Amino acid sequence: MNRRRSLFLFAALILIVVVAATAAAIWKRKDGKKPPNPLALELVAKQADEALRFGPMDWIRVKPTALASYTPLTGSLKAVDSATVKAKVAGELRILSVREGMAVNKGDVVGQIDPTDYELRIQEKQAQLRQAEAQWLTAQRNAEANSQLVARGFISENSSANTISALDAAKAARDAVQFQLEQAMKALADTRLIAPISGVVAERFALPGEKLSPDNRVVSIVSTQKLEAEVAVPAQDLAGIRPGQSLRLKVEGIETEQAAKVLRINPATSGNSRNVMVYLGLESSGTSLRAGAFVQGLLPIQARAEVLAVPVNAVRDQGGRQSVWVVRQGKLEERVVRTGIRDDQAKAPNGAIGMVQILEGLQEGDTVIATTLGSSSSGSAAMKNGVPVLLTPP
Repeated sequence: MNRRRSLFLFAALILIVVVAATAAAIWKRKDGKKPPNPLALELVAKQADEALRFGPMDWIRVKPTALASYTPLTGSLKAVDSATVKAKVAGELRILSVREGMAVNKGDVVGQIDPTDYELRIQEKQAQLRQAEAQWLTAQRNAEANSQLVARGFISENSSANTISALDAAKAARDAVQFQLEQAMKALADTRLIAPISGVVAERFALPGEKLSPDNRVVSIVSTQKLEAEVAVPAQDLAGIRPGQSLRLKVEGIETEQAAKVLRINPATSGNSRNVMVYLGLESSGTSLRAGAFVQGLLPIQARAEVLAVPVNAVRDQGGRQSVWVVRQGKLEERVVRTGIRDDQAKAPNGAIGMVQILEGLQEGDTVIATTLGSSSSGSAAMKNGVPVLLTPP
């Protein structure tokens, strides 16, 4: 009896152990955990201890530098000297000897209006002048003869006064015809279309055979010897612009940049754009430049000398929070910073283009990682505080 009870208890104990083992296996399978792999743990520990390596172009030492902020400018070239040749008298345009793109000199004859009517008018006025002069000479002789008769007492002074009045009238009539002749001669001269300036013909507004009226446009001439750039500037940027500032302009169709300076600032805004027109003078105009060409450039509106700055790529912006990675005692340290002006033209010590001013968070001599990195680097430890860093000197 005792032996049977002992066997029963032993069997019950074995059953309890089996049930407990099965329950433990089921619990582990539900939890999804696997027993740790010693090799994987060793690899993770080794990776955690591996230092980040940065080349000479990936880091800089913070030092004072000069920065400037710029406002972009766009506009077009305009000729300072331009002129439009217009018809001064009516008539048929007989000759137009210039075409677009042709160079002309001041005083050149560029066209001819039919002068026939004006030549006939001159002949008419010349005949009238001869008649008026003959009448004036006759009145002059009569006045002289009557003067002698008055002196001898043959006629009264009242009779002589009439001849003197007739002489004055004849002289006035002769002078009037003389003035009319001069006007006709001027009208004949105006049938020639003269270039008022030296330059290049930009446009023709009439063709030979057309009937012209006074003040009709015939051709326009522009001078390329002196050009200005007319650019639009937002009103909020005017505070940093003043006459005399220098800049470089890129001109459409010209490979080399052109030196320019601010000449004038329009006192009023233009239209609905609320921009202000600023006029720039090109220091070296030439035949390669064309009026109307598109120009663009960057005008410095703020300048800072001897300020701390880092490359733009060094600053990380996460939801308005700006920070940089600093190497301190051989390890990474994230440093929150406050930035100032940004200079997209400045060259950083590592060769990068574009630097930003640091107002708070860094000191002169700090070592800053100046390259764009994500949260981790393949084959190296994650970018985080305390990670060892190895810097390759330049």
